[in-house]
Amino acid sequence: RIPCSFQGRHAGYKPSALLERISKCSRGSPCCCVAALIYLERFQLRCPAVELTSTTFQRLLLVASMTADKYLEDNALCHNKRWAEIGGVALRELNALELR
Repeated sequence: RIPCSFQGRHAGYKPSALLERISKCSRGSPCCCVAALIYLERFQLRCPAVELTSTTFQRLLLVASMTADKYLEDNALCHNKRWAEIGGVALRELNALELR
């Protein structure tokens, strides 16, 4: 396994609780949750050297959910600043992760 830019501190949430928090706080549709999980699956297929751990999961799920929400919902009420608050990461870090 190789280190990746999505490596970070442990979120303190179980994966299901983190997904529920993202869904509730972003007010995204269930379709966004499904799309985010599909994005994660595709990421794993394209980058098998990146290990999905508790320290990478938070950031990967956050960016996948944000991308799905922006694509499917075009939610003008949930900007990157709000997404950073939801995921517990700095806005600057989230902006950098979004570009990866």
